[in-house]
Amino acid sequence: MPVFSGGRPLFRACALLFFMLLPPGASLAGDASSPAAAEWKLPGLWSAYYPASSDSSPETASSLLASWLFSIQERRTSAYPQGSGEWLDFGRSLGLSLAILGGLGGFILRRTRRLPPPWDGACRRILLNFWPPFGLGLAVLSASAAPRGGQYDLCVLLYSLLLIAATAGLSWRLRLLSLAEREKRFSPLKFLYPVVATGLCLLFLDPPFRILGLLWGLALLVFLCALLFLRRSLRRASFFLPELFALDCSAFFALASLFLVVAGYDRLSILLFPALFVLINIIMLGTALTGLLRLGKDRLMSLCGERPMRGALAQTAGIPLAWILSSLCLLPWLKAVPGASGFLRDFLGAGFNAGGVRLDFSSFLLITLLFFLFRAFIGLGRTSLEHLPEKFPQIERGVIPPLRSMLGGVLWFFFILAALGLLGVNLTSLAVVAGGLSVGLGFGLQNICNNMVSGLMLIFERNILVGDYVNIGNVSGTVRAINIRSTTVETSERALVYVPNSVIMSGQFSNWTRGDRRVRCSLEVKVAQGSDTALTAKIILESAAGHPRVLENPAPGVYFSEFGKGFLGFTLYMHIDDFDYSARVQSDLRFDLEKALAGQGIALF
Repeated sequence: MPVFSGGRPLFRACALLFFMLLPPGASLAGDASSPAAAEWKLPGLWSAYYPASSDSSPETASSLLASWLFSIQERRTSAYPQGSGEWLDFGRSLGLSLAILGGLGGFILRRTRRLPPPWDGACRRILLNFWPPFGLGLAVLSASAAPRGGQYDLCVLLYSLLLIAATAGLSWRLRLLSLAEREKRFSPLKFLYPVVATGLCLLFLDPPFRILGLLWGLALLVFLCALLFLRRSLRRASFFLPELFALDCSAFFALASLFLVVAGYDRLSILLFPALFVLINIIMLGTALTGLLRLGKDRLMSLCGERPMRGALAQTAGIPLAWILSSLCLLPWLKAVPGASGFLRDFLGAGFNAGGVRLDFSSFLLITLLFFLFRAFIGLGRTSLEHLPEKFPQIERGVIPPLRSMLGGVLWFFFILAALGLLGVNLTSLAVVAGGLSVGLGFGLQNICNNMVSGLMLIFERNILVGDYVNIGNVSGTVRAINIRSTTVETSERALVYVPNSVIMSGQFSNWTRGDRRVRCSLEVKVAQGSDTALTAKIILESAAGHPRVLENPAPGVYFSEFGKGFLGFTLYMHIDDFDYSARVQSDLRFDLEKALAGQGIALF
């Protein structure tokens, strides 16, 4: 007995609200005779069904019409409920599902009032436009379980049309919300929906070729005439370019579909419009969600300010997740278009072989997902390393940047290995080839390998950290970055000098600020011969002691250092609290000494 047949209406409604999320063809009872299972297991049936033309059928119009009427009579029992008992069960399940979904919608609507303005009003308008068709579609699907197994075909079609309309309306409302401009715009999806719904209904009825071609061709001609009139009015209203471009694409698809109708491929011509509609819907919803993420970025980061890991996850995974959610617009079409599951499987498995490597679309999707997954891991790892000194104060902050760079390199290396594995590349043979090339590459890349090993030694030995002031040969400046191959030093002229790591490890260098930012510096003062030496030393010492950046401990000292030709030399030794201000302190003391010595009649030499 089928899973959803019989039972109480409450059980059927709640069960189907859950099991409708299963992919087409999934059957818990293993019923291979269900239409969904047949559609998934026999994709070749649909690949022969749609390309068939009216010229390939030798039957006459009367025989085609008779067979079509007979097929409608046969499908009637599975299309909608039969008898008062089935209609009563259908009505109970539908009413109960509507009550549940209506209550859920009302609860969500009340929760939107707690949002800050103007988001509360925008979310309320979006919900009022999206939830009625969406809830009605889910209610119809939950009540569509037939007592003979499977689902009523007409309910599945109605559910698909309602969900397609709901997702199209949601995409457009979110698109308007994400735009900075608030002028009136026209949704191309609203214009495309009637002709798409007409095509889906024709596929459901499946009339003979001549009737199908006549009806679909008439719908296309009406659509093109309406599109021509609408295009002129939109041009006069100066509407935005994406909407006009979507309408131009729909005109091109309509002409191509009309050409297929003339050629006799009526069913195949109908598939063009669902493909265009779902493509526009996915692009519109994806751009809308990414636009909303940009608008709410500051708000999101302020909410995640106390939890940096959540902020990093939102930044790295926000945009990929938005496009993954937008691709869910494809789900209603899997039930609306006959054979869509088979087409999707054939599309995912389509590819070609290149040198023993299989390239198909499913592998491309998996590699893309892995890329964003590793990107999120790298963002989380770098954020955790950035905030690591806050939890462990004994860890120096200067070692964090090279560790972040190394983490990114290691994770990207594993991503490349995973991508090659998905493509079917034999990693064992690749390792053998790499081993053979390593000897030759060892001589050619000797300097690069030396710099990389030296960079790892610098990172772990921590003789130089970011922010230190160093002297490396004839280069003096502040370390801005320590990479695997080279170290970036910013000079006082703000020039960036990239010093190979092997030069630092094999030579001698000075680190002025590795242990402390305090520094000892000296200042030479020369006065005219015959000046009072004791008074001069006193004035120099008082000037140094009065400067706020000269440390009291160790205390500054003045020494009579030189007898010159016509001058007497003194040297001031002092400790300054910050190396970056050493030149500024010496300049300030020279200004002070010039005034103080001149006031006491002591002439500088």
